[in-house]
Amino acid sequence: MQNTSSTATGSSTRATADVSTLNSGGGSAENVSRDTTGGGGGGDDNPAPADEHPSGSSTRNGHDAKQNGFAVNNNGSCIVDGENNRDNNTSYRAVQLDKSNQEILRLIGQYLHDVGLDKSVKTLMVESGCYLEHPSATKFREHVLMGDWVKADLDLKDLEPLIDNGKLSTITEMKFITIQILTDHCDEVWFCKFSPDGLKLATGSKDSTVIIWDVDPYKLTLKHRRVLDGQAQLSVSFVSWSPDSKLILVGGTEDSHELYIWNVEDGKLFVKFSQSLEDSLACGAFSRDGTRFVCGGQKGQLYLCDLNGTIVDSWEGVRVNSIAFRADNKTILAADNHYRIRGYNFDSPRSDFDILREPHPIMTFSINSADRLALLNVSNQGLHLWDIEDKCLVRRFQGIRQSNFAIHSCFGGINESFVASGSEDKVVYIWHIKREEPLAKLAGHTKTVNCVSWNPVYPSLLASASDDATVRIWGPKPNGSNATTESDDCSSSSSSSSWNMT
Repeated sequence: MQNTSSTATGSSTRATADVSTLNSGGGSAENVSRDTTGGGGGGDDNPAPADEHPSGSSTRNGHDAKQNGFAVNNNGSCIVDGENNRDNNTSYRAVQLDKSNQEILRLIGQYLHDVGLDKSVKTLMVESGCYLEHPSATKFREHVLMGDWVKADLDLKDLEPLIDNGKLSTITEMKFITIQILTDHCDEVWFCKFSPDGLKLATGSKDSTVIIWDVDPYKLTLKHRRVLDGQAQLSVSFVSWSPDSKLILVGGTEDSHELYIWNVEDGKLFVKFSQSLEDSLACGAFSRDGTRFVCGGQKGQLYLCDLNGTIVDSWEGVRVNSIAFRADNKTILAADNHYRIRGYNFDSPRSDFDILREPHPIMTFSINSADRLALLNVSNQGLHLWDIEDKCLVRRFQGIRQSNFAIHSCFGGINESFVASGSEDKVVYIWHIKREEPLAKLAGHTKTVNCVSWNPVYPSLLASASDDATVRIWGPKPNGSNATTESDDCSSSSSSSSWNMT
């Protein structure tokens, strides 16, 4: 971000939980690092509506000992209670299922939940006498997300009989800290992005360089690999990785008419693209199959190109500031200067259509890996979560400060159950995807945080890029380390940084 100045703050992050696997043949108590709602990770793709209480009640997905007309006997089998299962004079015959059949029905129920057939799930669970989640697992998840570790420990004791190996897991409250500060750039760092394979990080700066860093997944550290500095005086405002993590697309600000594609493996320039000196090429993205890229800007052009830099097709009169390919490899999403995100399909017949509209400018956006949710940084509004299939606003996340500068947010964590964003108040914010209030505020940067990137393969790593010319790598405190945070500025206190939970 340009023309931004702030004073220094200290460095800190805050608590998380490290919980062992809770496998159960009968109760289906799940690992805390998976989504303990009924659908595994599916809850991420179908979050609660904006006006729904994010946390729900303690029995939101579970049941009491006799609820929905079933009871559980001593050997873990499920028996339907006919007396409590009469609806419109219909009664159910008592059914007893062994553990194998329970697991099959539970998997079917989880799939139905994932695709949104909740009424069918309820009917199936009532008639079979099974349930998607043990009540204690539901309470456990809620108490962990609230940071109530005492109650979460009690819930874990309730789940002990359901653990296959008979070992009782314990909760360890851990602090997440700045584990590394990258200082190789000599000016504001505007962008950072982990590669799809999780083994590299690219950082782009106002100093006209892109630096590629290698990720050590065991030590959770980064090492300088090489500098890509053939962009002349191009201030790097974005980078986009190819799906195979071998190529990187580099672009500049609105006054730039050039894009560069680099081969990361050998550091050589692969393609330099420029169509007209009058163009503005300030955003771009690779297609999902890596055979094409799309680029555009605020001067009214949208180009679809092959990897040789040849224009395959174009769309005139489209002024965009953020862009992405959808999973179908055909539809291109673009945020324009009418506060919209629209879809563009270059295939015959060509088509364009509205996806969503905000009352204020959309500065940047990103799409989750399931291709269902969009995370928007909106001018003077902050961070908004949209369902791009149902075309509805799901949640307004609270906390960040954003005016008219480009700040880049991201999905991340296990099953992408968390979102993170930079902010003009020098802080990295983290939320659970189902909660509006931040779980953590990570302080340490001394100027505006322009971009954050969560490692897609090693979700305990988060990178943040700032106007203070540094990139911070956030992660768990190493075992046996004497490292301490510089200050404790996590206002979410005990519920902060639950990064390994969903």
